[in-house]
Amino acid sequence: MKKIVLFISFTIFLFANDMKWFKFDKALNIAKNSNKIVMIKAMSQDCHYCIEMERDVLNDKEVMKEINRYFIPVKIDIYKDNLPVDINVYLTPTFIFIDKNKKVIKKIPGAWHKEDFLNILDEVRKIK
Repeated sequence: MKKIVLFISFTIFLFANDMKWFKFDKALNIAKNSNKIVMIKAMSQDCHYCIEMERDVLNDKEVMKEINRYFIPVKIDIYKDNLPVDINVYLTPTFIFIDKNKKVIKKIPGAWHKEDFLNILDEVRKIK
């Protein structure tokens, strides 16, 4: 039954036109069953670049499609919550890509334009 619920959740998530942000533990469980990469956006509420990145890049249909297809997105406010697996962040936003075994694949600080971010996503997929 648990696998059926995960499959239905994953299917809805995959074909959604927007991006659903997950809690880290749930994202890790999905990654274990789907072989996707967990993408953590370490951010803060008052970070201008975080807001700009969300508005201009992460809400873009093409970027959302790519993320929904290959990644499980997690958003963590570094001033409200702890980052998992002993990750330290000194700049927001920072994107951390983690495999299903909690191994950090890549850590990318900064805000990016759409094409650059799509290239980053593609590069991370190829590393895995």
